[in-house]
Amino acid sequence: MSWKRALNGRRVRCAAGLFVAMLCASGLSLQGMGADADVPRTSSSPSVLMASSTSGGIVTSESSSSMESPVTERGTVTGIEFDGDADLGTSDSTTYVYTPPGYNPESAERYSVVYLLHGTPGASADWLSGTSLANRLDSLIDAGEIPPIIAVSPEISTPEVSDTRCLDSTTGGPLIDTYLTKDVIPWVDETYPTYADADHRILMGFSMGAFCATNLLFQHQDMFSSAAAMADYGEPGPDAAVLLADEDEYVRQSPAMYLADPDFEVRQGLRFYLTVGGQSLDEDVDDTPFLADLASERGVAVVYEPDEEADHSWQMVSDHMDRALEVLLADEN
Repeated sequence: MSWKRALNGRRVRCAAGLFVAMLCASGLSLQGMGADADVPRTSSSPSVLMASSTSGGIVTSESSSSMESPVTERGTVTGIEFDGDADLGTSDSTTYVYTPPGYNPESAERYSVVYLLHGTPGASADWLSGTSLANRLDSLIDAGEIPPIIAVSPEISTPEVSDTRCLDSTTGGPLIDTYLTKDVIPWVDETYPTYADADHRILMGFSMGAFCATNLLFQHQDMFSSAAAMADYGEPGPDAAVLLADEDEYVRQSPAMYLADPDFEVRQGLRFYLTVGGQSLDEDVDDTPFLADLASERGVAVVYEPDEEADHSWQMVSDHMDRALEVLLADEN
Protein backbone atom coordinates (compact mmCIF):
# COMPACT_ATOMS: atom_id res chain seq x y z
CA MET A 1 0.00 0.00 0.00
CA SER A 2 1.70 3.21 -1.19
CA TRP A 3 0.46 5.32 1.71
CA LYS A 4 1.25 2.90 4.50
CA ARG A 5 4.19 3.72 6.75
CA ALA A 6 4.32 7.27 5.38
CA LEU A 7 6.15 8.45 8.49
CA ASN A 8 8.88 5.83 8.58
CA GLY A 9 11.51 8.52 8.17
CA ARG A 10 10.33 10.16 11.35
CA ARG A 11 10.91 7.01 13.39
CA VAL A 12 14.40 8.22 14.22
CA ARG A 13 12.61 10.16 16.94
CA CYS A 14 12.12 6.86 18.74
CA ALA A 15 15.55 7.48 20.24
CA ALA A 16 13.85 9.91 22.60
CA GLY A 17 11.18 7.33 23.36
CA LEU A 18 13.85 4.76 24.19
CA PHE A 19 15.43 7.22 26.62
CA VAL A 20 12.02 7.53 28.26
CA ALA A 21 11.87 3.74 28.39
CA MET A 22 15.14 3.58 30.29
CA LEU A 23 13.87 6.14 32.77
CA CYS A 24 10.66 4.16 33.26
CA ALA A 25 12.59 0.94 33.73
CA SER A 26 14.39 2.67 36.56
CA GLY A 27 11.12 3.48 38.28
CA LEU A 28 10.68 6.94 36.77
CA SER A 29 8.01 8.18 34.39
CA LEU A 30 7.04 11.22 32.41
CA GLN A 31 5.36 13.81 34.56
CA GLY A 32 2.31 15.95 33.97
CA MET A 33 -0.47 13.51 34.62
CA GLY A 34 -2.54 15.41 35.50
CA ALA A 35 -25.10 11.59 24.71
CA ASP A 36 -28.31 9.99 23.95
CA ALA A 37 -28.12 6.72 21.98
CA ASP A 38 -30.12 3.61 21.27
CA VAL A 39 -29.64 0.94 23.90
CA PRO A 40 -28.38 -2.36 22.43
CA ARG A 41 -30.57 -5.41 22.67
CA THR A 42 -29.39 -7.87 25.29
CA SER A 43 -30.73 -11.11 26.62
CA SER A 44 -33.48 -10.57 29.16
CA SER A 45 -31.76 -12.62 31.85
CA PRO A 46 -27.97 -12.38 31.72
CA SER A 47 -26.23 -15.36 33.21
CA VAL A 48 -23.40 -15.31 35.72
CA LEU A 49 -20.70 -17.22 33.86
CA MET A 50 -18.12 -17.26 36.59
CA ALA A 51 -17.05 -15.76 39.83
CA SER A 52 -13.37 -15.61 40.59
CA SER A 53 -12.11 -18.84 42.06
CA THR A 54 -11.11 -19.29 45.69
CA SER A 55 -7.60 -20.40 44.81
CA GLY A 56 -4.58 -18.20 45.45
CA GLY A 57 -4.10 -15.03 43.44
CA ILE A 58 -1.86 -14.45 40.46
CA VAL A 59 1.69 -13.26 41.13
CA THR A 60 3.12 -10.92 38.48
CA SER A 61 6.49 -9.32 38.10
CA GLU A 62 5.06 -5.83 38.33
CA SER A 63 3.04 -5.95 41.54
CA SER A 64 3.45 -9.25 43.32
CA SER A 65 2.76 -7.72 46.71
CA SER A 66 -0.88 -7.15 45.86
CA MET A 67 -1.33 -10.82 44.99
CA GLU A 68 0.29 -12.51 47.98
CA SER A 69 -2.52 -12.21 50.53
CA PRO A 70 -5.76 -14.13 50.08
CA VAL A 71 -8.70 -11.89 49.26
CA THR A 72 -11.61 -11.67 51.64
CA GLU A 73 -14.35 -11.02 49.06
CA ARG A 74 -14.93 -11.97 45.45
CA GLY A 75 -16.30 -10.10 42.47
CA THR A 76 -18.51 -11.57 39.77
CA VAL A 77 -18.24 -11.92 36.00
CA THR A 78 -21.50 -11.92 34.04
CA GLY A 79 -21.93 -12.81 30.37
CA ILE A 80 -24.33 -10.49 28.55
CA GLU A 81 -25.67 -11.63 25.18
CA PHE A 82 -25.83 -8.83 22.62
CA ASP A 83 -27.94 -9.34 19.51
CA GLY A 84 -26.26 -8.57 16.21
CA ASP A 85 -27.19 -5.38 14.42
CA ALA A 86 -27.37 -5.55 10.63
CA ASP A 87 -27.02 -1.77 10.32
CA LEU A 88 -23.72 -1.90 12.21
CA GLY A 89 -22.52 -5.14 10.67
CA THR A 90 -22.24 -6.86 14.06
CA SER A 91 -23.25 -10.41 14.95
CA ASP A 92 -24.64 -11.98 18.10
CA SER A 93 -21.91 -11.86 20.73
CA THR A 94 -21.13 -12.00 24.43
CA THR A 95 -19.88 -9.05 26.45
CA TYR A 96 -18.38 -9.90 29.83
CA VAL A 97 -18.88 -7.57 32.79
CA TYR A 98 -16.89 -7.79 36.02
CA THR A 99 -18.46 -6.22 39.09
CA PRO A 100 -16.31 -5.83 42.22
CA PRO A 101 -16.66 -7.42 45.66
CA GLY A 102 -19.54 -5.90 47.59
CA TYR A 103 -21.19 -4.60 44.45
CA ASN A 104 -24.75 -3.43 45.11
CA PRO A 105 -26.60 -1.77 42.20
CA GLU A 106 -28.99 -0.16 44.68
CA SER A 107 -26.28 1.64 46.63
CA ALA A 108 -25.17 5.22 46.03
CA GLU A 109 -21.63 4.12 45.13
CA ARG A 110 -20.43 4.90 41.60
CA TYR A 111 -17.68 3.14 39.68
CA SER A 112 -15.10 3.85 37.03
CA VAL A 113 -15.21 1.49 34.06
CA VAL A 114 -12.30 -0.20 32.30
CA TYR A 115 -13.06 -1.31 28.74
CA LEU A 116 -10.96 -4.32 27.71
CA LEU A 117 -10.30 -4.78 23.99
CA HIS A 118 -9.02 -8.08 22.63
CA GLY A 119 -6.65 -8.89 19.78
CA THR A 120 -7.01 -10.76 16.50
CA PRO A 121 -7.71 -13.57 16.12
CA GLY A 122 -9.50 -13.33 19.41
CA ALA A 123 -12.73 -12.92 21.31
CA SER A 124 -14.20 -11.06 24.26
CA ALA A 125 -13.46 -13.96 26.63
CA ASP A 126 -9.71 -13.65 26.04
CA TRP A 127 -9.22 -11.08 28.80
CA LEU A 128 -10.80 -13.46 31.31
CA SER A 129 -8.58 -16.41 30.46
CA GLY A 130 -5.48 -14.53 29.33
CA THR A 131 -5.12 -12.47 32.51
CA SER A 132 -7.16 -14.39 35.12
CA LEU A 133 -9.18 -11.19 35.17
CA ALA A 134 -11.53 -11.75 38.10
CA ASN A 135 -8.87 -13.06 40.48
CA ARG A 136 -6.52 -10.27 39.46
CA LEU A 137 -9.03 -7.46 40.02
CA ASP A 138 -10.25 -9.00 43.27
CA SER A 139 -6.69 -9.08 44.60
CA LEU A 140 -5.81 -5.55 43.50
CA ILE A 141 -9.00 -4.16 45.04
CA ASP A 142 -8.58 -6.15 48.26
CA ALA A 143 -4.99 -4.91 48.62
CA GLY A 144 -6.06 -1.32 48.09
CA GLU A 145 -3.92 -1.01 44.96
CA ILE A 146 -6.91 0.16 42.90
CA PRO A 147 -10.42 1.30 43.83
CA PRO A 148 -13.42 -0.96 43.14
CA ILE A 149 -14.12 -0.81 39.42
CA ILE A 150 -16.34 -2.33 36.75
CA ALA A 151 -14.58 -3.99 33.82
CA VAL A 152 -16.26 -4.63 30.47
CA SER A 153 -14.89 -6.88 27.71
CA PRO A 154 -16.94 -6.51 24.50
CA GLU A 155 -16.62 -8.41 21.23
CA ILE A 156 -14.87 -6.25 18.62
CA SER A 157 -14.49 -8.76 15.79
CA THR A 158 -17.16 -10.20 13.52
CA PRO A 159 -17.32 -13.57 11.77
CA GLU A 160 -16.57 -11.79 8.49
CA VAL A 161 -13.90 -9.37 9.73
CA SER A 162 -11.52 -10.40 12.48
CA ASP A 163 -9.16 -7.41 12.28
CA THR A 164 -11.64 -4.56 12.62
CA ARG A 165 -9.27 -2.20 14.48
CA CYS A 166 -12.50 -0.86 16.01
CA LEU A 167 -13.00 1.28 12.91
CA ASP A 168 -16.17 2.44 11.24
CA SER A 169 -15.75 0.95 7.80
CA THR A 170 -16.52 3.13 4.79
CA THR A 171 -16.41 0.22 2.36
CA GLY A 172 -19.36 -1.81 3.63
CA GLY A 173 -17.67 -3.45 6.61
CA PRO A 174 -18.68 -3.32 10.28
CA LEU A 175 -19.06 -0.09 12.24
CA ILE A 176 -17.28 -1.08 15.45
CA ASP A 177 -16.45 2.45 16.59
CA THR A 178 -20.15 3.29 16.51
CA TYR A 179 -21.04 -0.02 18.14
CA LEU A 180 -18.75 0.70 21.09
CA THR A 181 -19.46 4.40 21.53
CA LYS A 182 -23.18 4.44 20.75
CA ASP A 183 -24.33 1.00 21.90
CA VAL A 184 -22.01 -0.64 24.42
CA ILE A 185 -20.94 2.36 26.51
CA PRO A 186 -24.41 3.95 26.80
CA TRP A 187 -25.80 0.53 27.76
CA VAL A 188 -23.14 0.14 30.48
CA ASP A 189 -23.89 3.59 31.87
CA GLU A 190 -27.64 2.93 31.90
CA THR A 191 -27.34 -0.55 33.41
CA TYR A 192 -24.63 -0.08 36.05
CA PRO A 193 -23.93 2.70 38.59
CA THR A 194 -21.05 4.35 36.73
CA TYR A 195 -19.75 7.90 36.79
CA ALA A 196 -20.59 8.11 33.06
CA ASP A 197 -17.95 10.67 32.15
CA ALA A 198 -14.62 10.75 30.34
CA ASP A 199 -12.55 11.04 33.51
CA HIS A 200 -13.83 7.66 34.73
CA ARG A 201 -13.56 5.63 31.51
CA ILE A 202 -10.34 3.74 30.79
CA LEU A 203 -9.49 1.85 27.61
CA MET A 204 -7.13 -1.12 27.79
CA GLY A 205 -6.16 -3.21 24.79
CA PHE A 206 -3.73 -5.84 23.56
CA SER A 207 -2.43 -6.04 19.98
CA MET A 208 -5.39 -5.08 17.74
CA GLY A 209 -7.10 -3.99 20.94
CA ALA A 210 -4.11 -1.76 21.76
CA PHE A 211 -4.61 0.06 18.46
CA CYS A 212 -8.31 0.33 19.30
CA ALA A 213 -7.55 1.79 22.73
CA THR A 214 -5.12 4.34 21.31
CA ASN A 215 -7.28 5.40 18.39
CA LEU A 216 -10.48 5.58 20.44
CA LEU A 217 -8.72 7.67 23.10
CA PHE A 218 -7.64 10.33 20.61
CA GLN A 219 -10.69 10.16 18.33
CA HIS A 220 -13.13 10.45 21.27
CA GLN A 221 -11.43 12.73 23.75
CA ASP A 222 -14.85 13.75 25.05
CA MET A 223 -15.57 10.14 26.07
CA PHE A 224 -12.23 8.88 27.43
CA SER A 225 -9.36 10.30 29.45
CA SER A 226 -6.88 7.44 29.59
CA ALA A 227 -5.75 4.29 27.83
CA ALA A 228 -3.34 1.40 28.24
CA ALA A 229 -1.91 0.01 25.01
CA MET A 230 -0.04 -3.27 25.20
CA ALA A 231 1.78 -4.08 21.95
CA ASP A 232 0.50 -1.09 19.99
CA TYR A 233 0.34 -0.23 16.30
CA GLY A 234 0.49 3.19 14.71
CA GLU A 235 -1.66 2.45 11.66
CA PRO A 236 -4.60 0.21 10.73
CA GLY A 237 -2.30 -1.97 8.64
CA PRO A 238 -3.01 -3.90 5.43
CA ASP A 239 -5.70 -6.21 6.81
CA ALA A 240 -7.84 -3.35 8.09
CA ALA A 241 -6.96 -0.91 5.30
CA VAL A 242 -9.63 -2.54 3.13
CA LEU A 243 -12.22 -1.19 5.56
CA LEU A 244 -11.33 2.38 4.57
CA ALA A 245 -12.15 3.94 1.23
CA ASP A 246 -9.05 6.00 0.53
CA GLU A 247 -5.70 7.32 1.70
CA ASP A 248 -7.19 10.32 3.50
CA GLU A 249 -9.39 8.08 5.64
CA TYR A 250 -6.42 5.85 6.40
CA VAL A 251 -4.38 8.81 7.59
CA ARG A 252 -7.26 10.07 9.74
CA GLN A 253 -7.35 6.68 11.49
CA SER A 254 -3.58 6.36 11.98
CA PRO A 255 -2.32 7.66 15.35
CA ALA A 256 1.27 7.61 14.06
CA MET A 257 0.19 10.11 11.41
CA TYR A 258 -2.39 12.38 13.01
CA LEU A 259 -0.48 12.78 16.28
CA ALA A 260 2.40 14.16 14.21
CA ASP A 261 0.06 16.75 12.70
CA PRO A 262 0.16 19.97 14.77
CA ASP A 263 -3.37 20.79 13.58
CA PHE A 264 -4.74 17.68 15.28
CA GLU A 265 -6.05 18.83 18.66
CA VAL A 266 -5.08 16.94 21.81
CA ARG A 267 -6.75 18.13 24.99
CA GLN A 268 -5.04 18.49 28.31
CA GLY A 269 -5.40 15.77 30.93
CA LEU A 270 -5.05 12.63 28.80
CA ARG A 271 -3.04 9.74 30.27
CA PHE A 272 -1.41 6.94 28.32
CA TYR A 273 0.32 3.76 29.52
CA LEU A 274 2.23 1.67 26.96
CA THR A 275 4.26 -1.51 27.01
CA VAL A 276 5.58 -3.94 24.42
CA GLY A 277 7.56 -7.15 24.39
CA GLY A 278 11.10 -6.60 23.14
CA GLN A 279 11.13 -10.08 21.59
CA SER A 280 8.08 -9.43 19.41
CA LEU A 281 8.66 -10.07 15.72
CA ASP A 282 5.90 -7.70 14.63
CA GLU A 283 5.78 -3.96 14.00
CA ASP A 284 4.49 -3.30 17.52
CA VAL A 285 8.06 -3.44 18.81
CA ASP A 286 8.81 -0.24 16.86
CA ASP A 287 5.37 1.36 16.83
CA THR A 288 4.80 1.32 20.59
CA PRO A 289 7.80 3.49 21.59
CA PHE A 290 7.14 5.70 18.57
CA LEU A 291 3.59 6.37 19.74
CA ALA A 292 4.81 6.96 23.30
CA ASP A 293 7.19 9.58 21.95
CA LEU A 294 4.55 11.26 19.78
CA ALA A 295 1.95 11.37 22.55
CA SER A 296 4.46 12.82 25.00
CA GLU A 297 5.35 15.54 22.52
CA ARG A 298 1.67 16.45 22.34
CA GLY A 299 1.43 16.95 26.10
CA VAL A 300 -0.11 13.61 27.02
CA ALA A 301 1.03 12.16 30.35
CA VAL A 302 2.86 9.04 29.14
CA VAL A 303 4.24 6.10 31.06
CA TYR A 304 6.15 3.76 28.76
CA GLU A 305 7.50 0.55 30.30
CA PRO A 306 8.84 -1.93 27.74
CA ASP A 307 9.50 -5.53 28.64
CA GLU A 308 12.65 -6.52 26.78
CA GLU A 309 12.38 -10.22 27.63
CA ALA A 310 8.72 -10.65 26.66
CA ASP A 311 7.18 -11.49 23.33
CA HIS A 312 3.79 -10.69 21.80
CA SER A 313 1.71 -12.68 24.25
CA TRP A 314 -0.95 -12.65 26.95
CA GLN A 315 1.82 -13.37 29.46
CA MET A 316 3.28 -9.96 28.66
CA VAL A 317 -0.16 -8.42 29.19
CA SER A 318 -0.58 -10.23 32.52
CA ASP A 319 2.82 -9.03 33.69
CA HIS A 320 1.90 -5.38 33.08
CA MET A 321 -1.84 -5.17 33.67
CA ASP A 322 -1.55 -4.45 37.39
CA ARG A 323 0.90 -1.62 36.81
CA ALA A 324 -1.24 -0.12 34.04
CA LEU A 325 -4.32 -0.07 36.26
CA GLU A 326 -2.41 1.40 39.18
CA VAL A 327 -1.02 4.19 36.98
CA LEU A 328 -4.30 5.08 35.28
CA LEU A 329 -6.43 4.81 38.45
CA ALA A 330 -3.92 6.55 40.73
CA ASP A 331 -5.98 9.72 41.09
CA GLU A 332 -8.98 7.74 42.29
CA ASN A 333 -7.31 5.63 44.94
